[in-house]
Amino acid sequence: MEITYHGFFLCKKGTFVSVRNVVGSVWRGRGTLVAMLLAASLVGACKNESTPVAPEAPKLEIPVYVLNLPDPSTSSDMVMIREKFRKNGLTPLAERVWSDMKPARYMVVFSKSGDDVHAASAQVGALVAEYSEEFNRWDVVAESLSFSEEGSWGSAPSPTFLRLGPNKVGFMMESSVTAQGYIEGGVSVYGVIGKQFVQMLSLPSLANNGGTGDEEYTMSTRLFQVADPSQEFYPIRAELKIAGKRTVAEEERFLKVFGDKTQLDFVFKDGVFVRK
Repeated sequence: MEITYHGFFLCKKGTFVSVRNVVGSVWRGRGTLVAMLLAASLVGACKNESTPVAPEAPKLEIPVYVLNLPDPSTSSDMVMIREKFRKNGLTPLAERVWSDMKPARYMVVFSKSGDDVHAASAQVGALVAEYSEEFNRWDVVAESLSFSEEGSWGSAPSPTFLRLGPNKVGFMMESSVTAQGYIEGGVSVYGVIGKQFVQMLSLPSLANNGGTGDEEYTMSTRLFQVADPSQEFYPIRAELKIAGKRTVAEEERFLKVFGDKTQLDFVFKDGVFVRK
């Protein structure tokens, strides 16, 4: 005698499988149980059940950095290039090595003094080199004898070196000038596009009347980096701070930038940082 079964069976994994047309024979006089045939068929159905496979997580590449880099300032090529800056009247202001980058980076900022008057600025130049692990040397990838003017009294301010993106470097300079008890300051961010140094952002950074004898106020700008690793250049946030009885409307330089805002976000586009 043949028996046909049709129904559903709950597997251990919590899913149902459909079992159709499970056929078993009961041999007369031998007592073969249909239940045994059903059990065997259902177990097979559970074993053949397709189990979803979670996608493999992307493997993170762990960078390895060279710690004992050769001194870039003493390499023969670098000595020649630095000599070119010297012959054009530029002296080193500051230098920085980023050993935690691939490839490692080296930057030197130079300046050439201007006239010794409060409104005179200094000429600014710079170079960037990358370290070649294959040849164990530093290769200059960008250089400029003059791409901007900064400072007062003929001197440039000290640069603040920045990591502008996961694989980008640059620097920031903040200058100020005092006239009749009033201090006015600005901040600029510089980076490298191709082989050129570019002023990527320029903002008013300070207004203070402490030397005028009037009721004192201070208006200042603080810059923040939003270190989003998905961006070629990290976005920059500017926050306006006001101490004392002064409004943005009374400071034209700040009014043009901030308007009625106290916080602005800038993103990189077409070689510069633009308001988001």
